[in-house]
Formats: sequence, structure tokens, C-alpha cells
Amino acid sequence: MLRAGGIAGYGIYVTTQRLIGAKSRKALWKGLAGAALGGVTGAFVGSKLSRDQNAQMIDELERKKDFEVARESISSVEMKKPTFVHRGRMVISTATGDPVKIIIADGGDYKRLLELMQSFRPEALNAL
Repeated sequence: MLRAGGIAGYGIYVTTQRLIGAKSRKALWKGLAGAALGGVTGAFVGSKLSRDQNAQMIDELERKKDFEVARESISSVEMKKPTFVHRGRMVISTATGDPVKIIIADGGDYKRLLELMQSFRPEALNAL
């Protein structure tokens, strides 16, 4: 199992066709300001980007990505909400390959990530 997002500074990015996990300096600064540990969802959740901004972001993600999963390859996404005592998680399983586990420390990040997954691949989502 690939483990990703163990410290602040990790981003989850979604396009119409794929989900990408990457180290993110913007997410790191957000993490330093808000969450001490854990995965941090991408800073551009729900925002519309211009064509140039989109191309620039995709180029940057290609250089920094830890993993990439095509939308149709995802068989299940299990999400567990973080509590005061325990970190939450997102486990992405595919028909082939090892699952990817992403640690989530902040409840706000969990909520934004849950909304993102509900619009990206709702039939595969299992929120615990």
C-alpha cells in the first residue's frame, strides 16, 4: 500500500479524468497555518482556472506527483473522518495495483475532500 500525505504539504488534485496526489508547497503553507500534521487537500478545490493556469498547474503536478489514478480505474474510495484523537484517512483502491492511503488530519480538509470525491466518483465512495 502506498502511503501518501503523512505530513502537511500534500495535495489531492482532481481533473475530469484522473486523481493526482502530489507534494504541494501551497498546501504546506496552509498546513503550517492550520493543521500541524496530516494530508492537506489541494488549494484549488472547486475553483475554475483559465486555460493557461490549468496548463501550468498540470505541468507542475506532473513533476511533483506521487501517484495518479484514472477515474475509471478507481473501484472504491474509503474515507474516514479525523477525530480529536485519531487522524482520518482516504484509501483509494483500483482493480489492479496496490491501494493508496492518504492521511487526513483536519476536519475541514476532510469535508472538502469528501465533497470533491462525491462529485468525482460518487458510486465508488464509502464514507465511514
